[in-house]
Amino acid sequence: MEIRQATAGAALPEPVREAVNTPAPPPPPAEAGALGDAD
Repeated sequence: MEIRQATAGAALPEPVREAVNTPAPPPPPAEAGALGDAD
């Protein structure tokens, strides 16, 4: 499976690979506030 994923990633265009490798942005403050209220 890991080999397949690596091959698929290598087959993607450069911009797409960069987007996939970029970590997701932190959740917006609204979500953090909701989690705090729930806690």
